[in-house]
Amino acid sequence: DLTDDRGHFAGLILAQLGAEVILVEPPQGHRSRHRGPWVDDVEDPERSIEFLAFNRGKQSVIIEDSADIAALAATADAVITCGAFDIDPQQLRLQHPGLVTASISPFGSTGPKAGWAATDLTIVAASGTMSITGDRDRPPVRIGPPQAWLNAAADTAGAVLIALHERHRSGLGQHIDTSAQQSFADCSQFFLTTALVGGPCPQRLPGALQLGDYLIPWVYECADGHVTITFLLGPMIGPYTTRMVAWLHEEGFADERLRATDWVNLGMAIAEGRESMDTFD
Repeated sequence: DLTDDRGHFAGLILAQLGAEVILVEPPQGHRSRHRGPWVDDVEDPERSIEFLAFNRGKQSVIIEDSADIAALAATADAVITCGAFDIDPQQLRLQHPGLVTASISPFGSTGPKAGWAATDLTIVAASGTMSITGDRDRPPVRIGPPQAWLNAAADTAGAVLIALHERHRSGLGQHIDTSAQQSFADCSQFFLTTALVGGPCPQRLPGALQLGDYLIPWVYECADGHVTITFLLGPMIGPYTTRMVAWLHEEGFADERLRATDWVNLGMAIAEGRESMDTFD
């Protein structure tokens, strides 16, 4: 694990799955060690809550020379980078053909933005997600705690597992090139990508989502304020909706017609005119 906070979630996922993960730190220590909040409010590199949360289950080594990194990589199944160390993944794979390498970057290693600097804010904006965040008549707003690098790291961990699985067949490693911009759109607002193939682009709307002619509420008024509910259709969230409505039926808040509705396929039925949006409303 050659990452800093731009990728340490990937190593955490693999460690939690049982892998032996070696966190490589520079002499000054992993940069998240130097950021609060701190355990018991005591500022100390060993007490950074962010570092402890994202690097638990890993072993740690301090390395000063990139040659030492190459030697360590020779013993590894996979190497994950994010720019924290000056290392050439391609050179590592030439030396060790079975090695899986992965790089996490803002916009991928190729293309017009490959060399651009970026922050969590600019990556989230470039993903398109901020275009649907906030009130329609006001400027877009960012989401809460930083998320872009976490999505990219999660994608990278999954890709490493796929590459290792393939290596069982071929004996060869391969390179994984993760764009945080793409990961953020894919993981959180994948329907934005329909605009790339001529589909309707979602519009910013507070407490709801406008998909073409359809208004999908996220926030509902309740007795003492508001509640947010992810109530959607289709093969991904429809099974959850089915279980939720079944529970509502058991509690006496949904009739038999709603309980028997095919929430997985209702969206397609509405789109094709076989069902009315009134059912969803």
